[in-house]
Amino acid sequence: MGPPAYLRREPFVRPANRLWQWFLTRYGFWAIPMPWRVVHVRRDIFPREDLMVWLVQHERVHYEQMERDGLLRWHFWYFWYTWKFGYRMNPYERMAYNRYGAHLYPEPALGHRR
Repeated sequence: MGPPAYLRREPFVRPANRLWQWFLTRYGFWAIPMPWRVVHVRRDIFPREDLMVWLVQHERVHYEQMERDGLLRWHFWYFWYTWKFGYRMNPYERMAYNRYGAHLYPEPALGHRR
């Protein structure tokens, strides 16, 4: 684990509602951080304390990135990087996984897109 994220305001972490549960399951994500400081977590992941410990810290890194880069800029670049390089090679995700979660999501082979 890396250094903790330093935030101006903590996010609220909650189980995903039906819409977000569908989205997260459909695209294979465990959680999604919203600009209004709510993190929706898949309902099959939320009760798992072993995963939630690092997942919350991972999402906090994204909020640290948002505070540093600005909400609009972060979201623009996040989606651009994901579209251009894939989720696994997105620099924002690489930074967050390097700090929290690398043991659960090993480094992809070069050129691998997810």
